[in-house]
Amino acid sequence: MPSSFHFESTCFSNAACTVVCSSAGYVRLNWTAAVASTFALQQVYEQTTLAMQRLGLNKILSNHAHRRPISAEMQQWLAEVWVPKAIHDANYGYCAIVESEEALTRLAVRAVGTVVGKQISFRYFNTVAEAEEWLTAQ
Repeated sequence: MPSSFHFESTCFSNAACTVVCSSAGYVRLNWTAAVASTFALQQVYEQTTLAMQRLGLNKILSNHAHRRPISAEMQQWLAEVWVPKAIHDANYGYCAIVESEEALTRLAVRAVGTVVGKQISFRYFNTVAEAEEWLTAQ
């Protein structure tokens, strides 16, 4: 078997996102184009923290290719509540973002990134392959 072989398992899924745990050492968030409630979005992030804790992972690859823009309130919750909690609870340290083609989504994500980039190593990419390469090198 090649040394680059790895497996993936779905850890959580709702209409907004599928959370995938990868043996390559990270949790991947595959966002959908569905309009999601604040509750559904928070559920994704809370389940991501639990998956990182359970598996001893501290890296996330978040694929925003199809993701819808998030509200200012959700951006604030991510930056002020979830990221600090994930750092504390799961030693969250690295995030690779595959950017959306939708300008409003990119702006919302970069607004959060401006705040959390001081707390974790945070990079943006055009493809999953580029994001994966950087993330697995960390």
